[in-house]
Order: sequence, then C-alpha cells, then structure tokens
Amino acid sequence: MDLARFESFFPQSVVYKQKTMNQALKKVKEMQADMGGTEILQPLKHIYSQRCHPDHPRQLFVFTDGEVGNTKEVLDLVKSHAHSHR
Repeated sequence: MDLARFESFFPQSVVYKQKTMNQALKKVKEMQADMGGTEILQPLKHIYSQRCHPDHPRQLFVFTDGEVGNTKEVLDLVKSHAHSHR
C-alpha cells in the first residue's frame, strides 16, 4: 500500500474565487476515504514547495481519510511556514 499517494484538487495554486470554491466543494462531495491511510507530511511538503500568488496568503484546506501518526513533524512543518499562510 502506498501511503505517500495524494491527489491535489488543482495542479497549482489558484486564486480564491467563488468558481474555484465551487469546484473544490464538488470534489469534496465526490471524495471517498479509500487512499489507504493518512500520510500528510509529503503532501504538505509538496504544497509548500509550490509558489504562491503574489500578495495572496496561502489558504490551505486539508482533507484526510484517517489519523495522522507523525503529528509533531506535521506541526513543525506547518509552523515553519506560518509566515506564508493563514
């Protein structure tokens, strides 16, 4: 089982608009908790490696299908990027 597999709603960062929110909500409704566990660290590292839109704070919504096992590592990573997201 590949616990590092993850899917992004959008291929790159998008500006928050009603249209993009509607697209995300549609995908949430279609989601199924079948990804084999929760490994959130690698997806977060991938997200943080992407460029943000200038003058827009990163808004990050995370949907998981289980319990996070490496909570301290995840929190440390998120804290280290606190200046670039809300």
